Amino acid sequence: MAYTLNIDEILEVAVRIEQNGAEFYDHAASKSKSAECIKVFSTLGRQEKRHASLFAKWLKNASIERDYTEPDEDVSLYIKTFAENHIFSKKGTGEFKIDHLKSQKGILEFARSIETASITLYHELKVVMPKSASSVMDKIINEERSHYLLITRLLKLLKA
Repeated sequence: MAYTLNIDEILEVAVRIEQNGAEFYDHAASKSKSAECIKVFSTLGRQEKRHASLFAKWLKNASIERDYTEPDEDVSLYIKTFAENHIFSKKGTGEFKIDHLKSQKGILEFARSIETASITLYHELKVVMPKSASSVMDKIINEERSHYLLITRLLKLLKA
């Protein structure tokens, strides 16, 4: 059975991932003992909320370019499967994971792995997004990359 994504499905996935990511970081901040970790997680949560708002705005905006190159079945299936298996695609799983991690380091390492997955997903989504969304997708990818680096720096501080 052929399956191809449309732009609305792509944006719905992105909104859900970003909203759940924001909830994850807010929960991580509430569980953190370190002032630096609280600050970092709170900042990341705000940025994820901003990303969710942007994707939701695109989803509601009838003027967004809906004319794009439809990905072939393999690309669509890859993106769909990757997004469905992204930890932030299911509400509450990030919070559940935090509650079962025993250390600040474990939470940070988990968060960094999620940022890596998000970067990969958004690179794949960019390929099938309308050309008009390319520069904004680049900005979001760069922000996700900055999240990864921020978490990495914090991990180094905790190890010192």
